[in-house]
Amino acid sequence: MALLWLVILVAFVAGLALGKLASQLPDDFTTSFAARARRAWVNLAHQMNVAAARALGRPVPAAPAHDTPMPMSCTAGGDGDAQHHLGTSEVTAAGPQQAAIPAAPAAPKRPWHVEEEDARALAARLAAQESGEEGGWKSMMTKEVQGMYKYSAFKRPLPGSKLTEYKTVTVTPGITPLELMEFLLDDAARQAWEGMLVKAEIVEGRDWAGAREAVVRWVRRFPFHFLTDREYVIARKVWVAQRAGGSVALSPLPTAPGASVDPRADLYAVTRGLDHHPAAPRSSSLVRTHPFNSSWCCRAVPCPFGGEQPAAEVVLLHSEDIKIPEYLSRTAVGMGMAKFVGDMADGIARFVRARRSRGLNPNTPDSLGYGHDFEVQLAAAMVGHGHHGHHGQHLHVPQGGTRGSLEMARAGSGGGRHARRVRIADDDVTDASSDYGPHVVGEGAAAAAAE
Repeated sequence: MALLWLVILVAFVAGLALGKLASQLPDDFTTSFAARARRAWVNLAHQMNVAAARALGRPVPAAPAHDTPMPMSCTAGGDGDAQHHLGTSEVTAAGPQQAAIPAAPAAPKRPWHVEEEDARALAARLAAQESGEEGGWKSMMTKEVQGMYKYSAFKRPLPGSKLTEYKTVTVTPGITPLELMEFLLDDAARQAWEGMLVKAEIVEGRDWAGAREAVVRWVRRFPFHFLTDREYVIARKVWVAQRAGGSVALSPLPTAPGASVDPRADLYAVTRGLDHHPAAPRSSSLVRTHPFNSSWCCRAVPCPFGGEQPAAEVVLLHSEDIKIPEYLSRTAVGMGMAKFVGDMADGIARFVRARRSRGLNPNTPDSLGYGHDFEVQLAAAMVGHGHHGHHGQHLHVPQGGTRGSLEMARAGSGGGRHARRVRIADDDVTDASSDYGPHVVGEGAAAAAAE
């Protein structure tokens, strides 16, 4: 009995407190949400007061002024249909008077993962290196193969980090900066010459023609069995850079049919690793590499082997955290560098030969380059396959991307060079196999694969 009276007393005191607090809420609520919240608060306090009064045998308090249902007025619309107005407390001959609701401020434009300021930062760093202002680089290796390439590699501690930053300068004769840039962006071709890259796919596509904007996902398998496969989610973008005095003018790639890039222009690529992306959820079987920063500049230079033929140079600035002790990472990079650059040189030769076999001008962007058909694949996957392909192929179409996203991987296999893919040509969907991996590639890479 004592416990019952204690409960009644607590309810009574709580009801009084809630009622007092509710009465102090402002009356000039202008939004329906705020008004309903206030009424709910007042009603709760009133119901507790009623319960306590009945238990004590006292008079039941009157309902508060706000404890009245909101009127629903109905006026005739212009077309004779009834128009209902909720939350209106006053009705006049001219119709219900509703409180003005202020317009929500426009949402600020959300920047993409890589922006023009990143390209300008790259240009500033390259200028500082050329002038000698950026120091601290230590030579790692210099290698030259007559008529094929000239390669130099450097390293330094990354300022403000425990990581190591690497700089490489590679000069390849007989090619243009655009051909070199397209080679470096072709992940399908990369799978053919870089043995560690076991899977590559595009998970977000934006302005491909003008900027090669994309978010790609890689899976790398290092030649150490004790290391878990590493996953990379990388946003990237390209610019054409024209130097004029001390300034740099940035522009997109030309998109008109047959238009060419000025062979004297520099080409910038900025790539950045993403820790999270809705189209690339984390996997418990992979270790995500983050941070990851890799940017480069392709430009025309005199041929290091003499003669009149052109040459293209790429200056690369790179750092990444693969989640192992940094001294082990530096050792692994040093041990694998010579083989890496040799394999890359072979890959460049095959890629350029296949590209030119299609009659492409060396300075004209390849309209069938890697990633050009991302949206076509996405549409075909959604229309022809829904969310699941056939023969165990999985088509993942996450929601919320700028242009959508598409993942194509052999179920349970983790990809690989012989993973199945969907090839889109003339609106026909057919299966094909390729040493260039699971993603559709341009004809240049396809021709190289056939060699």
